[in-house]
Amino acid sequence: FLGDYVDRGPHSLHCLLRLLHLKCRDPGAVTLLRGNHESRNEGHRATQFERECRMVGREVFTQCCRVFSVLPLAAVHLRAGIFAAHGGIGPNLVYT
Repeated sequence: FLGDYVDRGPHSLHCLLRLLHLKCRDPGAVTLLRGNHESRNEGHRATQFERECRMVGREVFTQCCRVFSVLPLAAVHLRAGIFAAHGGIGPNLVYT
């Protein structure tokens, strides 16, 4: 999955949690990449994701941002010759 999990409409949190559940169930079969909206600033500005999280619990948005910060920016499958990345990763992303 190529990112922008917070832009899935009024059920973005539900979609994200389902994808994380699938990743935990079968880690080798599911790859979650970070998109340009998976940052604290984008979460505040571009979507209603923060409000949706806060309806569930006070720390949910903070925890989601922590998850987003460890998602990879790209994936390479050498045997299949596949390179995957979200098209909107911008220059404001801090690489650590």
